[in-house]
Amino acid sequence: MFPVTAETLLLTLLPHHSEEIFARAVQIVSLPGKFSFLSSYNDIRTAAQFPPVPRQLLVRGLLSKDSLFLDSYFTFVVTRIKSGHGYTEMILLWTRLSAETILQMRELRIPEEIIIARIMPFVAQGLQMKNDTDFQVASYTILSILASNRSLSDTVVKAAMNAICQGWTEKTRSSGLICLMALAKAQGEKAFSDSVVDSILAIKYDFFMPLLIAGISRL
Repeated sequence: MFPVTAETLLLTLLPHHSEEIFARAVQIVSLPGKFSFLSSYNDIRTAAQFPPVPRQLLVRGLLSKDSLFLDSYFTFVVTRIKSGHGYTEMILLWTRLSAETILQMRELRIPEEIIIARIMPFVAQGLQMKNDTDFQVASYTILSILASNRSLSDTVVKAAMNAICQGWTEKTRSSGLICLMALAKAQGEKAFSDSVVDSILAIKYDFFMPLLIAGISRL
């Protein structure tokens, strides 16, 4: 687990960024350098003039060129999930921040290989987190967004598809299948690997067919 520091305190409270408790924490701690984007909220004399910390300000921190805040935040969330200490608000915020950060990186014309290098390692871990189905489904969502520009290499797509099939559970299988279809659609006419086909064919008919019909209708 993480030692109790100003950084871990702020990361722990991050899902409550729009509440007074987070603003108070920012005011009383010695702000770590990677949280410098919150410096205007760190001055007690002026902080009262500002609205609650907006999500867009957090995205600005994640967009930092040195990616220190992104690495710290993503590592913190993944580690908490792995240890069984994840919760709904934490996962929802991670999903929203990840999606918005990817989209803004693209608007800023940051090369896709940099976006993938920053985000994909954490998503890859989430794909196999059977202990937290909500985070696993959230990882499917972010993976689909990463793949939407058709910038993932064939090797990455193949590995991601295999990871989805190896990691899904009864609760996440339907979401996993939808993600597989999204990957296949985004990458064009590329065939599933034999192992992925085997995993799909192993699914019972009464589970798979309604989902397939629903998925095809969305394409």
